[in-house]
Amino acid sequence: MGMLGTLPQLAAGHPQENCPEPKEQTGPFLEKNGLVVFEAESTAKSGGYRFRTERENYTGTGYYHTGNGGGIEWKFKIQNAGEYNMIWRNSKGSNNDKLNDSFISISNAKGRLCANGRKKIFVGGEHPAGTWSWHSTCEGCGAHPPQPITCTFNEGEVVTMTLTLRSNGHAVDRIVWYNAEHQPENLKWGFQTLLDHDDLYSSPYEQVLANLCESEQE
Repeated sequence: MGMLGTLPQLAAGHPQENCPEPKEQTGPFLEKNGLVVFEAESTAKSGGYRFRTERENYTGTGYYHTGNGGGIEWKFKIQNAGEYNMIWRNSKGSNNDKLNDSFISISNAKGRLCANGRKKIFVGGEHPAGTWSWHSTCEGCGAHPPQPITCTFNEGEVVTMTLTLRSNGHAVDRIVWYNAEHQPENLKWGFQTLLDHDDLYSSPYEQVLANLCESEQE
């Protein structure tokens, strides 16, 4: 499957049309068959982040934009143990590559490249401000060049993913965790190489992951 590895087959086992409107999280999102998908605005704890709709082409009902430094968190439950990668649909607030990142941490972090403590997750310099990208590299997760977050989860584990402010202007739209067995090929600087013919608007991730329905809650 080229640069996307076997992600298309993974996504094919999940609903991709007639999605219900995202709703506030009351229980953990359920990983199913190696995939869990949730919208940023579904969190019940938005902290200092702000719900926005100004940037075009968001998924769900909107997105969260950095605010005054408070925390925001989501919970998801692993039903199939294994190693999982995180990628999110995000955008930055400045064309000069500033204002392009936030901190995240993962509860009970374990595994290679896992965010043990707060780690900077950034968009990358080649993406214009205000446009959505699946570029999600982790600075300080233990690899060079920076790679996506990769964590090991146990069956039945409820994971808390916490986001805190680093840069004004950074926005988060959708978060996806997927089993690393479906790892894309030829990774270089995270997901930078997954742009199709250098066209920022035709990333294979956009085609595969942006139209998936949000995962069910427990």
